[in-house]
Amino acid sequence: VSQSRYRSYRLIEVKDYTRLCFEAAYNVGGNSLLRLNDNFGIALDRLDIMEHFFKVVDALTVNGTPCTAVGWQGHLHLGALLVTNPNFMDNLRTLIHECTIRKIQLHVTVFDVYQADKSLLQQAAVYRSIFTELYKSNICTMFTTWGLGDADSWYIATGAHLDAMPLLFDSLYQPKQAYIEIQNSMKAISK
Repeated sequence: VSQSRYRSYRLIEVKDYTRLCFEAAYNVGGNSLLRLNDNFGIALDRLDIMEHFFKVVDALTVNGTPCTAVGWQGHLHLGALLVTNPNFMDNLRTLIHECTIRKIQLHVTVFDVYQADKSLLQQAAVYRSIFTELYKSNICTMFTTWGLGDADSWYIATGAHLDAMPLLFDSLYQPKQAYIEIQNSMKAISK
């Protein structure tokens, strides 16, 4: 049993429960995409959680239980990102590497960047650098934001940050600089 600040991973219990769920889903529809999902702490700052997570993935797959993707939930707070995890990009590369060596897809299952007191240009730069790293990897096959426009943000809905503008489109569903930067990144890499 490994204790972490956020949760307790009981590898045997998690592995068996997950194995049974994944096997049942696979037996119902053999073409099912089976994804195990985590946030790996705030801003990918918990490599210990990532290590235990991949032990669960390995324990599943070594016994023949299919696991076709790893999911990452990324809710980044721009004002605190470098304070909470100055090694964020290195940790993202570690996540990509762990998926690559296992030959399983990486899915960004939810993503947003709360701008806090920073500019939307800084937010766009963060979106671009993260998306570029993921896109170049060829292992990331899904990138999903938590909502479409800023008015749909969970930050607004829950009242967590009423000034939040964390998504790719503004509250009128017009593309923001972050969206443009992702498009530019895709074009540059595809050349």
